Amino acid sequence: MGAICREAASIRFFDETAWRRDFGTATDGYEAPVEQAQFVLAYDSARVPSPPRTLADLRAWIHAHPGRFTYPAIPDFTGSAFIRHVLQHAGGVPPAAFVDGFDPDLYERASKPALAYLRDIKPDLWRKGATYPATPADLNRLFVNGEIDFSMNYGPTFASEKIARGEFPRRCAPSSSTKERSRTTATWRFRSTPPTPPAR
Repeated sequence: MGAICREAASIRFFDETAWRRDFGTATDGYEAPVEQAQFVLAYDSARVPSPPRTLADLRAWIHAHPGRFTYPAIPDFTGSAFIRHVLQHAGGVPPAAFVDGFDPDLYERASKPALAYLRDIKPDLWRKGATYPATPADLNRLFVNGEIDFSMNYGPTFASEKIARGEFPRRCAPSSSTKERSRTTATWRFRSTPPTPPAR
């Protein structure tokens, strides 16, 4: 099996930037996109009647409500997604600039304000940023128990799905900025040759 991406039926629904690279690494046509996702926060409208819509708003909200926000510890995928979102939107560099692979100069320019943002909010995070939930399930548990006021995920329907299963209260809602979007594309990876069997 060779590079099959252009043969995939779904390819017509994706623009080339969605499948040409996977988090900055060239796919060489060996990954086919299957869906797109958008990073969202979920909040309890009873506790947060007016949710923040930008990272600047979120920073102000965190400082005004110490201990009520956190994110999963990296390298968890959702925690890493939050960090990437900050890098893409607090770093003063347009997200499209990150599409063409790793650029050390671009990273240097974007990472300084992004790291400053994360350092600035840390003292006002849950447990003063001394520890973080290990997984999204741990984050959701803190949210449902009322210890924090937001959860997060890469699926815009995750809040409604959890409401339907009775895991989140009905007053829960997703929040995502129309200006600061972070999207990813889920892909299937195909090998060009079968894996080598282990030596006996």
